[in-house]
Amino acid sequence: MPTSERITVSILDGATQAKFDEHQIVTTATKTECWIESKEDLQFSIKLDLAPASLETRNGFSCRIIVDGILVRQPLLSAWGGASWAERIVTGAWHNEKTRPLMFAKTLFKGTILSTSF
Repeated sequence: MPTSERITVSILDGATQAKFDEHQIVTTATKTECWIESKEDLQFSIKLDLAPASLETRNGFSCRIIVDGILVRQPLLSAWGGASWAERIVTGAWHNEKTRPLMFAKTLFKGTILSTSF
């Protein structure tokens, strides 16, 4: 499960909410990256959790969620005056004036170029 200093990111099966196995997790001071096995036509969601220590102080965090190089969402995680927005689950992306579910597409390999069909 990728974790930065104060935020944990999980990639979940859209139907069961079970966590996918995450591979080659790389965390730096400013970002965390990993990959998961793609399962064609399966919906997925991205879960962000704020660490409990961050809830004890007045913190706010903006997270950039990028899928296949495209900014999907930029949710805010925070804790202020007893209220908490410490968890966010992103299930879709805004596209053509609609929210579209996050879904694995068929992947095509062409030489050394990887492209995704929609």
